Amino acid sequence: MMSAMGRGAARRLPSWLHRRALCSVLTPTQRDLRQRQRGALQRLEQALVRVQATPEHLEVLRESFTLLDSLFLCCVVGEFNAGKSALINALLGRHACAEGVLPTTASVCLLKHPDVPFEPLVAHSEFAGVGGAAGITVIDVPGVEWLRSIHLVDTPGTNSIDEAHTALTSGFLPRADLVLFVTSSERPFSESEQRFLGAVAGWRKQVLCVLNKADLLPPDQLDRVVEYVRTNADRVVLGAGGGKPVFVHPVSARAALALKSRAGPHGLEEGGAAAARMELGAPLQGLARDAPEATAARQWEGFEAEMRGVLQDVARLKMVSQLATASRLLELYSRVEDHNAVLSRADADTVAQARERIRDFETHTRVDFDAQVARAQLVLAQLGVRGHRFLQQELTLSQLPRLLSRERFVSRFEAMVVADVSAQLERVALALADWMDQRAAAQARDTQAMLQARIHRTPAGVGPAGGGGGGGEGKG
Repeated sequence: MMSAMGRGAARRLPSWLHRRALCSVLTPTQRDLRQRQRGALQRLEQALVRVQATPEHLEVLRESFTLLDSLFLCCVVGEFNAGKSALINALLGRHACAEGVLPTTASVCLLKHPDVPFEPLVAHSEFAGVGGAAGITVIDVPGVEWLRSIHLVDTPGTNSIDEAHTALTSGFLPRADLVLFVTSSERPFSESEQRFLGAVAGWRKQVLCVLNKADLLPPDQLDRVVEYVRTNADRVVLGAGGGKPVFVHPVSARAALALKSRAGPHGLEEGGAAAARMELGAPLQGLARDAPEATAARQWEGFEAEMRGVLQDVARLKMVSQLATASRLLELYSRVEDHNAVLSRADADTVAQARERIRDFETHTRVDFDAQVARAQLVLAQLGVRGHRFLQQELTLSQLPRLLSRERFVSRFEAMVVADVSAQLERVALALADWMDQRAAAQARDTQAMLQARIHRTPAGVGPAGGGGGGGEGKG
């Protein structure tokens, strides 16, 4: 499963999203569906408790009750220096997040509209205020109207040398409603990015894949890179159980932000409010001054149009997102139950085999034991024959004088009748004990070999929730 640090980060993430937003945009039918969904999630929680789900997974599921009422959560993920912060700045039309060639996002940055309150539902001191790799930095972005219905989250780079960054980002995956997966044309879709996208897809989240810094490549090379990313992203997503093929949006976030800065009469850096108020999908091609800028504008318009289409249906996607999380957990623990059912059937077969072996052992032991007992009975029978012969010889009138001497009679009886009977019986008893020990040892070896074979046939356990991988942690 995920590392101990990853599990800790996932467990510590609070249910901090505000309840008010989604209720205001739901239709009566959607409210009814949400209530039914809440009941289904609660029943799933009870089922997961019965199958002894991990505390981390139970916490994720319980948070989904709260997340049903929260703002739509869009997480921007990717490796450091892929341009996540630049992408967010271009979406917002302003420099809201720090950018740089070194990891600049050490904590989760939540960007929101200043008119939308941010009130954590549970007080967690490690998430209060600004600062610290484990904290959440809250940034108010005025003038961006679409932030009234969505929280935008900038996450630390997933391949940073600080493992806490990756753990913190991974912890947000089951809570996200939309994931913007950012890769760079400088290092498109690396192996570590493929693994992380598999974790994203494992949670069944809707993913928009963005190839940033597209302006660094000539058109023919860009087409090949886009096809490479698309093909491999499809393979990863579908292989991890994701439902839809991936569409890759090539963009230049910095070029888009430069174009948006021209929207106001004074420009963005001088506080032009027009650029900050621009809606998603607003035309930029009219602001381009040359062909490369026109290409960058067209690409960005297509990406924002896709974003706008997603955000027009946030209520449905919010519920679908939480169902996706529940579906992943249900699939995971269905696999646990299937695994346990296989173990139970194998255990039942093993018990049946053990019983059959015990019956065979009893049958053969009884037959062979009778032969061992017969040896002792033969010694005793011979003792009886000698005793009978002795008495016939001794109890006669001719032997009467000898009978008058008790000591002589006993001495003759021991010599002629008892003889070495004690030694013979002792040898029989020792042979019987050795025979029993050998039979018991052979039975123990056979039973141990059967159990070892049973252990080696034990199927692999269930893997982590994120990603499509199988074996890892078994139950039983």
